Amino acid sequence: QKEMQRRKAEMQQAKWRLTGKTPRMDDSIDGIRHDLSRHMSGGSRNAALNRGGYRLGRLVGGGVLARSEAEAILRQAAEVHRVPRHEATYVIARSLDEGTDNPYLTNGR
Repeated sequence: QKEMQRRKAEMQQAKWRLTGKTPRMDDSIDGIRHDLSRHMSGGSRNAALNRGGYRLGRLVGGGVLARSEAEAILRQAAEVHRVPRHEATYVIARSLDEGTDNPYLTNGR
């Protein structure tokens, strides 16, 4: 099992070298995806989409994620959880704008 963990870590590090994404950023995006999936399955889909959009927008504002990538993540979550397209479009745009206006600093804070 330790060998599998070591190989997984090596593969992840190779991915980070190829993509230029840092472990901290990758963990943040994965964490946001997980939170979207977990919270959108409940009754507060728009609130979860808004929180996720804000968090991703902060990464966009910090220059570590392209807005198009953030929009794709949010759109996919909205489609999976059947948020009406017009609602999703509004929430995604607004929440990404708000997050972008309050970016994470490049040192991760």
